[in-house]
Amino acid sequence: MRLPTQPDPLATPCHQKCFAQILARHKCTPGACRICRLLQNDADNEESLTNAAEKGFAYCLASLIDAGVAPDVADARGLSPLHHAAGNGRTACVELLLAAGADPNRANHAAGLTPLHGAALGGHTECLRLLLEKGGDPDRCDNHGLTPLTRAAGKCAECVQVLLDFGADPDADFCGWGPLHVATRSGAPKAVVGALLAAGADPNLPRADGITPLADALRRGRRSAVPLLMRAGATVVGTDRLLLLPRGAANADAWAFADAVAAAGGWAAHVRAHRRVWCSYARKCTDGKLVDDVLGLVVDFLVPPGGS
Repeated sequence: MRLPTQPDPLATPCHQKCFAQILARHKCTPGACRICRLLQNDADNEESLTNAAEKGFAYCLASLIDAGVAPDVADARGLSPLHHAAGNGRTACVELLLAAGADPNRANHAAGLTPLHGAALGGHTECLRLLLEKGGDPDRCDNHGLTPLTRAAGKCAECVQVLLDFGADPDADFCGWGPLHVATRSGAPKAVVGALLAAGADPNLPRADGITPLADALRRGRRSAVPLLMRAGATVVGTDRLLLLPRGAANADAWAFADAVAAAGGWAAHVRAHRRVWCSYARKCTDGKLVDDVLGLVVDFLVPPGGS
C-alpha cells in the first residue's frame, strides 16, 4: 500500500473511524501498522487503541502509542485500554501500556474495578504479575468491597499465589466476605484453600452473617476443603459436627437432623419446633461422641441456668 504524501480528501472522520476499526479487527504486520501513524490523536484513535488492547494486537497498539495516543484514555464505562488488555489476558499489550505510563490502579467509575481485578477474575497470572510489579495495589477494593484476591479465590490458584507473594492480605474482608469464604463456598481447588491458609488466613473468621468457612463448606458439600480447614485449626461448633459424617444409610437420620436444623434457621429454632422428635435423629447416629455433643446442646438449651 502506498502511503499518501498529501492530505487525502476522503480522509473524513467517518473514513478514519472505519480504518481504525479495520486495523483493530485484523492482526496487523509491523509494516501495515505504519498506517496508524498517519492518524492523529483523536476520538477514533482512542477507540482504536482500546480495540487493539482488547484484541491483543500489540503491533497496532505500539504504533498508536508512538503516534501520541494517550495510554490511559477511558471508554464510556470508564475502562482504560489497560483494563481491556488485563481482563482479556493480553500480556504483550499490558507490558506496552505499562511502559507507556498507564496506571495499574486506575478504577473505572461504574464498579471501581482496577486492571488487577480484571486479571484476577479472568485467571490471567502473567498480566497480574506485570501489574503488581509496576505498583498495582493487591488490596484495592472495588465498589462491592472485593479485593483482587477475593475475586481470584473462586477458581485460580496461580493468581491467588501471585497476589499473596506480592503481599495481599489473606483475610481482607471489607464486605463481610473474605477470600477464604469465597474459596470454600465456591468449591475452589484445594490449592487455593491451602495457599490462603499457608499465608495466614483465619479459618474461623466469620462472615457478616456469622458463618465460618468450615460451616459454609460443610453445608454446601465442599468436602475437599474440610480437612485443610480442620488441620489449620477450624473450630466445629454446634450441629455442624453432624455434617462431618459421610452421607450414607448409617448416618441418614443424622443428616436429616442437620438438614432440619439448617432449614429451621438454627439449633434453637429447631428445638422449639421439634422438641419431641430430636432424639430420634440423635439415637441412630453412629458417632458416640457426636451423640454426647448433641445431648449437651439440648440440655444447655432446655434446662435454664441453675435448673436440674
